[in-house]
Amino acid sequence: MIATRDRGAGVRHAIVTGGSLGIGRAAAVRLHASGFAVTLIARRADMLEAACDEMRQAAAGGPEVGFIACDVADEAALGAAIAAAEAARGPCHTLVTAAGHVRPGRFEALSEADFRAQMDVNFHGAVGAVRAVYPGMAARGEGRISMVCSAAALIGIYGYTAYAASKFALRGFAEALRGEARGHGIVVSIVYPGDTDTDQYRLEIETRPAESSAIAGNAALATPDSVARALVRGLDRGTFAVYPNLQTAALGRTASFIAPVLNAVFDRIARRHREG
Repeated sequence: MIATRDRGAGVRHAIVTGGSLGIGRAAAVRLHASGFAVTLIARRADMLEAACDEMRQAAAGGPEVGFIACDVADEAALGAAIAAAEAARGPCHTLVTAAGHVRPGRFEALSEADFRAQMDVNFHGAVGAVRAVYPGMAARGEGRISMVCSAAALIGIYGYTAYAASKFALRGFAEALRGEARGHGIVVSIVYPGDTDTDQYRLEIETRPAESSAIAGNAALATPDSVARALVRGLDRGTFAVYPNLQTAALGRTASFIAPVLNAVFDRIARRHREG
């Protein structure tokens, strides 16, 4: 694990957006257990407080934890929240952007507001968080940024036109930023989880088209902690593209070659489902 002290200046500080639930919360727990002070950012104060209490109880006497309730889609509010977090717990050494929003549906059933909401949270919310910490990291010559993306950024899936668009955008941002950040001593990492057993996933499957469920099949769900474990390991190793399991690793490393085959398979599954 990376040393968790800043050249004698105190405990290093990790900021996690979307830290109240799911992958973000699991990542925050792991970072706190490894010695980081942690600030969680998400919309619901009650869930954030519960997450902080969990970390305090799990590591009594450990580094400080705290939270700020904020909508990551509001870049001004997010910037102010991160500035307040850094004033309270020191400069951000590690940023994890895990806030996410998904609303599946056929393209014609999704509104412009649906597209904007997913782009605002999944793409602009991550970019806004990075924008808030990046100048400080560059000035100090060190820092780590991990963006939670999705396997939906590796290949388009039926019923996910808005979500995939937002995640493909995030992938492009991370790939372009990686080279720039490297020159400043900043590690950039992007994580590609598949379906993960979270509250958001349980809501998602209630509304996604039946064809989407047929294409997904009976694939095993990852746990938030297994994704968080891969995320933190990727940061510690300086890995850019992080695949939490063999399925997403295979897709990530071969999608550009096998996409025509996969698309044909997906089309056949969707057609069979429609035809009964």
